[in-house]
Amino acid sequence: MVSQRMFRGGRTEYVRSPINQTLRFILAFDDPTVPREAKVQLFRDAVDAYSELITQALKGHGIDRHLLGLKLQAIEEGYSIPKVFMDTAYGVATHWKLRTGQVPANTDSVMCFGPLVPDGYAICYNPQADHVHFSITAFNCCEETNAEKLALTLKDTLCQLQKLLQPTM
Repeated sequence: MVSQRMFRGGRTEYVRSPINQTLRFILAFDDPTVPREAKVQLFRDAVDAYSELITQALKGHGIDRHLLGLKLQAIEEGYSIPKVFMDTAYGVATHWKLRTGQVPANTDSVMCFGPLVPDGYAICYNPQADHVHFSITAFNCCEETNAEKLALTLKDTLCQLQKLLQPTM
């Protein structure tokens, strides 16, 4: 999610993941036959694609808030909700199981927020000069989610990424 502060009345816009680039990296990351250099390049490709999506969202070129605005305007003006918002595909596309957000602060503090859906997670992070604070939340009422397990997986994955991205001696 990114801030839309540059626009009057702007709030936030969702940033969707660059699925193709991310999937290519993940598959290569877990494949011992893929050379380190190829993995690093695929990681950079995924980061570049994500950065482009962030830039688009910051410029107001995202789709989710525009669609929400259309839906709310229809409701406010007494129209029936357009069929697109009742479609199963729209429901699936807007059921965000993972909500992430950077909440930067100069203080060495941890902040948090909750997931958007009952079977989801929220990850809030605060980067510092030599470390990053993470808070991970999930609803206790959902047996499918486990914030502690996700935290351990995130820590392990970040350590593996650090090892991959550190220059070899």
